[in-house]
Amino acid sequence: MEIERIQRELRFLRIVTLILFLALVGTWLIGASPKQNSQFDTIEVKSIKIIDDKSVARLVFAAELPNPKVQGKEYPRSTKVAGIQFNDSLGNEIGGLAIFDRLDGAGLCFDYGTAEAVCLTKIEKFGYTGLVMLDQPKPESQVGQTGSQRVLIAIENGESKLVLNDKDGKERIRLVVDTSNVARAEFLDQNGKIVYQIPQ
Repeated sequence: MEIERIQRELRFLRIVTLILFLALVGTWLIGASPKQNSQFDTIEVKSIKIIDDKSVARLVFAAELPNPKVQGKEYPRSTKVAGIQFNDSLGNEIGGLAIFDRLDGAGLCFDYGTAEAVCLTKIEKFGYTGLVMLDQPKPESQVGQTGSQRVLIAIENGESKLVLNDKDGKERIRLVVDTSNVARAEFLDQNGKIVYQIPQ
């Protein structure tokens, strides 16, 4: 009888031990598994990279953006900027949102392969807010050399204006509302001479 009692106690201890072991393993697995719905009040980091399935950084959020890569080569920035960098599948910069502390301004741009295509910019230091559209750079152009400016929509020094340029970047049509709320339209030739205006 004593042997049977001891055997029963041993079986009971083995069962209890197994249950405790499984409970500990389960607790560890739950704690180690990623939480799908985690919430944070504050996250403090200097940069965040959003990568694709090939580990290429497609979006970079940073207090100081890295130098851009263009056609596979890295180029230094002219000034330090914070913001968001947009990259293509090869890691080349194709645009971004930049904050310029030195100029008290910011800009959102989308690029051609080697230079800007369209930019929305605000620079309080110069009293300027504008949207610029540019031609695609010529094949022989250096990296960073933009094509001709074709369209400008801006508020500058209190004037609102729309300027349309020819393929050489020369102003051909200007629509302006000046600081006295007077509107005018000007049509220019290729030499910059006004050939027709409203009002006359």
